[in-house]
Amino acid sequence: MGARHPLPYQFAKANTLLLEDDGERLVLWAPESVPLTALSEVLRIYDVDALERALRRWIVPERLATGARAARALAEQHSARSKCAQSAALLDRVAAEKRAELAAR
Repeated sequence: MGARHPLPYQFAKANTLLLEDDGERLVLWAPESVPLTALSEVLRIYDVDALERALRRWIVPERLATGARAARALAEQHSARSKCAQSAALLDRVAAEKRAELAAR
């Protein structure tokens, strides 16, 4: 999928981590107080190219929450559009089958 921020949101928020993927390299932003278990888990799963120090003052919880709400809303919109498209395709297919069935009579 190539997500720009591949870490799961809850894990990243709980451990104050940000993993950025610009398509060429992975940069992990972490405060000095990052739990070592979280750091080792990220390094175990991802091939991180650089580790940068994140200052806590850069990370504003309100912004994280706002971003999360926006991301959830976009995901719900996409899901709803996708379901509508699937339903429309199914209805079109059923209608075509019925037309073919009626034409055969």
